[in-house]
Amino acid sequence: MLASLQTMCKLSLNKTCKKHTSQSCWPAHDHLLLAVTDCLPEVVEVLASVSRRCAGTAVAAELEDLLAMVTKFEFIFCLKFLYRVLSITGILSREFQSETVDIFSLFSKIEAILECLSSERNDTYFKNIWDGADEICKKITSKGFDVEKPSFQKRRKVQRTVDPGNSEHMFFPTSADEQYKFNIYYQGLDTVLKHLKLYFSEFDYCKMKQISELLLKWNEPLNEATAKHIQEFYKLDADIIPELRFYRQYAGFNFIAEDGSLSFIDLGSLFIQHALHNNIPCITKLLHIALSWPITSANNEKSFSTLSHLKTYLLRTMGQEKLSSLALIAVEQELVNKLMEPERLGGIVEKFISQMKDT
Repeated sequence: MLASLQTMCKLSLNKTCKKHTSQSCWPAHDHLLLAVTDCLPEVVEVLASVSRRCAGTAVAAELEDLLAMVTKFEFIFCLKFLYRVLSITGILSREFQSETVDIFSLFSKIEAILECLSSERNDTYFKNIWDGADEICKKITSKGFDVEKPSFQKRRKVQRTVDPGNSEHMFFPTSADEQYKFNIYYQGLDTVLKHLKLYFSEFDYCKMKQISELLLKWNEPLNEATAKHIQEFYKLDADIIPELRFYRQYAGFNFIAEDGSLSFIDLGSLFIQHALHNNIPCITKLLHIALSWPITSANNEKSFSTLSHLKTYLLRTMGQEKLSSLALIAVEQELVNKLMEPERLGGIVEKFISQMKDT
């Protein structure tokens, strides 16, 4: 137990175990999108110039195709919309990758991000993006290039809300901007919100918060129901209540932080220093779990997750369409939740038992 705890503390201190390679990933996305959006007229000029120099070659044909794509109003609108979404979700990503992430305020920050995206589902914010895209189109046109304007195409009726069972909210768009508003902007926000809510479900976050309260808030009254729930969920060997009663008294007298707060790494060092792993093995296991959070949330999905296999399959079977890791995680979690339903789980167990009997 001691060796395991020491290893976890070292791994948590070692930045290479954390998602350090992608800590610049979200800011890079933000900055890249913003740079491309702001400099798109100049980008179009450069593409056209290079295309003329390479006239008659395969490269020229590719550049012309690219030029046709980036001078579409739809592309410019989606570019601005994507930046607006990523610039907000990136705040949450950086919080999760922070070495000083505050578990207790995390849920409030998640709620703030969700509320921020939800509040932008209205005409005012849509018009901001629409007008911004139109302004870029005018700048491109002023340089002598044609921009493919938004066209209205009669399609099947679309839905105003994310409620699939409410037929009263079905309608036919009557203009190009209305079509963009509901088919791209609202639908895009609804999809992002749906996946974020599924990914940050209260059930998953609740376990992190409960363990943090048991380990770090020793001066507050012990919630024995929560402790029992954690004990059953993680299948701890012994009764955790006596260990918690002892731990809270011991920590109250012996654990003093200079700035008034302790991180899990600090707590791990104190456990080793005071040899508490010998006295409270179940609490030590909980600390072990908490120390693993910055590691298991890191960019190690290829090592132990089926996400890489899902990505490979999707990329081979979906042509140019690519789902983000967030969407894939949501799909994976949704499938697991369905499989863990009592009826389905019971059927799987019965089928397994019957097959074992046959063999």
